Amino acid sequence: MKTQILVLIFLFLAFSTYSLFYFFLNSASTNNMLKLNNISELSSRGWNSTHVKISNVTILTWVADDDEKRELGLMHVKKLEENEGMVFIFEDEGIYAFWMKNTYLPLDIIFVDKNMKIVDMQSMEPCNGSECRLYYSSEKIKYAIEVNSGFCNKNRIKIGDEIWIENK
Repeated sequence: MKTQILVLIFLFLAFSTYSLFYFFLNSASTNNMLKLNNISELSSRGWNSTHVKISNVTILTWVADDDEKRELGLMHVKKLEENEGMVFIFEDEGIYAFWMKNTYLPLDIIFVDKNMKIVDMQSMEPCNGSECRLYYSSEKIKYAIEVNSGFCNKNRIKIGDEIWIENK
């Protein structure tokens, strides 16, 4: 009888510990971004911003320069102003995958190489399901910039254009 009680207590404690661990693990990264009504709320959460100039347009971008920020990207952001976006900065040039998991806004993504030239651009659609499409650049990149859908067409941005990142 004592053995059965000890086994039940052990199972209860193991399940409780697993549940708490799972909750904190899953909420640690995504809860930081939940319920953003506007991307500018990122400043109060420790994100840095910078200006990016593409052609004759300057946009305020939030900087995703580490693995956690790059993974979160624009997840859960409900509004993006016309000249606002996110710049993803990678340590090394390479082919990187982007997805739209838990992203509410359709976006344009601008892929930029180490020489600050646009090498590819794509339109991305929101995905709130479990299987989200991956978007890859056709060439190696060091930077990627996400902006509102239609931004590239409206501002006549094209492959080969140069960009400038403030304080790079």
